[in-house]
Amino acid sequence: MPRDVRDDMALAPAVDRVVRELCAPEPFLPEQVRVLFVLGDNALAAAVRGGARRLVEAGVPVDVCGAVAGECHGFPPVTAHGWTEAGARVLDAEPVAVGYRLIVENLGPGPLSPVQADLFDDARSQGARVLSVGTPAGVDPHDASVSEPAMVHKRGFGEPDEPMAHGVLDRHVTATVTLAAGFRTAAHVLSPHCGQVVATADSGLPPGRGPGDPAFHYRRVAAGDAPLERPLDLPPVPRTLERRAVVTVADTGAPGRLRARAALSAGAARVHCPEDVEGTEPPGPAPEAAPVTVRGDEIRTARGGILLEHAEPSVHTFRDALARADAEDAAVVVPGRRAIVALPLGRGAVVDAGVPWGELPGGRDVLAGLIAARVAAHNPGYDDYLNAYPRLRDHLERADELRGPYAQPVLEAVGLYQLAAGLAADGLPTTAGAVIDHVRAAWRVAQAGAEDRGARY
Repeated sequence: MPRDVRDDMALAPAVDRVVRELCAPEPFLPEQVRVLFVLGDNALAAAVRGGARRLVEAGVPVDVCGAVAGECHGFPPVTAHGWTEAGARVLDAEPVAVGYRLIVENLGPGPLSPVQADLFDDARSQGARVLSVGTPAGVDPHDASVSEPAMVHKRGFGEPDEPMAHGVLDRHVTATVTLAAGFRTAAHVLSPHCGQVVATADSGLPPGRGPGDPAFHYRRVAAGDAPLERPLDLPPVPRTLERRAVVTVADTGAPGRLRARAALSAGAARVHCPEDVEGTEPPGPAPEAAPVTVRGDEIRTARGGILLEHAEPSVHTFRDALARADAEDAAVVVPGRRAIVALPLGRGAVVDAGVPWGELPGGRDVLAGLIAARVAAHNPGYDDYLNAYPRLRDHLERADELRGPYAQPVLEAVGLYQLAAGLAADGLPTTAGAVIDHVRAAWRVAQAGAEDRGARY
């Protein structure tokens, strides 16, 4: 099947859906929305045109910037026929970023032209959001590098030879949302210019799930910014401790102490540790019998393992982490400013701390303790639920999905760590101990965010 036809089928509904979510007031009022499409000359054009057609059918005014008479005005040439058939208006002059709620672009990884850079700079100042299809323009998909800024003449600010009429502008796009087309690249995981990354059904995950499935969304937690947004899986502050949430820390020295303290802060009812840490108990005769055991870079549970990886060349993208999770039949967590969480069966997420302290000395030990505590607190309740519904347990066993209900507790722990790190850092260097001290504050902020979402919906 030709690439553009496949993308039209897979991406057009996703473009339509993401545009509606990005630019719609509540309720969605098409007449209050105007969308500008900045089309690139690549294989994704058919998919973007299909998304525009859906929007036009819903009554959304759609403009397309390009040239119909051979003069490109700094933009790739656009054939008017396909767009006018879709009901869109093709502009034959340089667009002005006024009145647009959203700009959709698929210009590709090359740097923005001066006119394009001026357009996106004006759009940002006007508060317009940007949806990039593929990767944002000017962002290299392989290493997430960006094009160098350039001196650009600002339209409407005097003659071109006047010094005040020029400014240094970015030659890359910073997207609000990036729609990953066909596969995900290093830029989708590493670049903050991608914003929220949404993947489509042909992005390397199991077939049969559409763009609306939460498994295709990267969760990015802006822990250092306001307003704070939390992963949907992060629960409110626990009112009581799960008495069966028992964690055994098998490590000694400073790593063992940090892991034990972190587990206590994240809801473990009992922590066994060989070190003398306030609130912990000494190891029993058979520590391996504990529900959750932490040793080195591995967290062992009754249903399998969770591995903490280093961001080495072998595991530096979301796709690499997914492959490692399937190969090891375990959850794989790659800590860092943008932590990768990959789980068997092709599930996972990326959580962005928003601050550079996601990976700090001792931070891996804190994260290990948080993950162990959340898994230990989650599994007993999950077992009770399955015991109450034996037919569901049988179904999950046949589907091989009982290898570990990792998704919720691991994402809770990673989101909690990233948020606590952001609160502890507050723009300055911080320590692993300070992150533990801010875990309870992170719980409270997460609860406030959950209550605010509940009030709005």
